[in-house]
Amino acid sequence: MLKTILILLFCTFALSIRQTAVSDRGIKVSHDNMLGDYLTDKDGKSIYVFDQDDNNYSACYRNCTKMWHPFQVDAGITVYGNLTTSLLGKFLRDDGMAQLTFNQMPLYFYQLDMMSGDMNGHGLMSNRGYWYLVAPNGTPILNMDNSTMPLDITRLSDSSSQPAADSADALSDS
Repeated sequence: MLKTILILLFCTFALSIRQTAVSDRGIKVSHDNMLGDYLTDKDGKSIYVFDQDDNNYSACYRNCTKMWHPFQVDAGITVYGNLTTSLLGKFLRDDGMAQLTFNQMPLYFYQLDMMSGDMNGHGLMSNRGYWYLVAPNGTPILNMDNSTMPLDITRLSDSSSQPAADSADALSDS
């Protein structure tokens, strides 16, 4: 009985931490010397789009979400720096999760990006499609030199994100 109570308390605590992390994620623009400006969360974790998705539609479910975590959003999201908030949106995925979008494209995090500035998923072919970083204008960054040829390998980066100055609240529950 005591073991069951401890497990329930731990699960409740873990869930509360997860929910806090989801709603505190924030979004900002970071910079890489080769790729230019791209979207990250407030801590500099890179944000990706999937070329198999469509406007307000995700093609990434089940096994796909083990490596590519949907940018889950509960209510509003804090925007740091100069980012066009009108491009932000959210939609309800088939699995019931609310996912953040930018320019109507679902946003994701890559499991193997461990530190701020990591861009290990950029140009990666995975789950029958390519994954790209997102430019502040809402378009995918297609290649290192911003050409239209997709990359077929991952790239490790030692770039650091630039700090953002201002913040605003977007996506309020209305």
